[in-house]
Amino acid sequence: REIGARYSEGLALNALSSGLASTGQADEAITASQDALVLLREAADRHQEGMALVNLANALPKAQRFDEAITAGNNAVAIFRELADRHGEGIALFGLAANLQRVQRLDEAIIVDQDAVQIMRETGDRQREGAALDNLGQALREAKRLSEAVATHQRAIAIFREVGDRPAEGRALRNLGVVLSDRGDLDEAIAAIRSAANIFRKTGDRSEERR
Repeated sequence: REIGARYSEGLALNALSSGLASTGQADEAITASQDALVLLREAADRHQEGMALVNLANALPKAQRFDEAITAGNNAVAIFRELADRHGEGIALFGLAANLQRVQRLDEAIIVDQDAVQIMRETGDRQREGAALDNLGQALREAKRLSEAVATHQRAIAIFREVGDRPAEGRALRNLGVVLSDRGDLDEAIAAIRSAANIFRKTGDRSEERR
């Protein structure tokens, strides 16, 4: 096959891996990402190689391969830093923080999430800034830093309202309610969780409403 065809195949496999991971087909997603990496490295496209590593880091945890996911995430961050691609770095940091949190490396997860929040703010990606804040709030809760977690979820909620992402607002409100409950602020916790349930009802997301 010609180089151009192999490069196009690498791009297609990279896109395929993301779709497979989102539907829970972990092994197929991992294989597609790994095959994409080979072809994109061959084509010397460092940016797309970084994105393939991001997809691989997202797929590996679905197969309980957390250490490999963290390695892939770190490699993606390194590539985007080499390219001075701040937005790509932020995307990679976002996934890396989630994987660090999954293995209870909370102090590292918090620092990485804070970096992701800062980069998304710098690059004007409000949606991902909100998502990074929501993840940061969950890591802070697990680290028992409850007041910081409350403030962080409130910032995420404000951003989701600003951008009009009602489902994400609902999830952030529910997460806020959990932290408030942990802190003993039960009336505020109930109010937040009721607000979340109301959003899920209005958006027709019955699975989230039942959680």
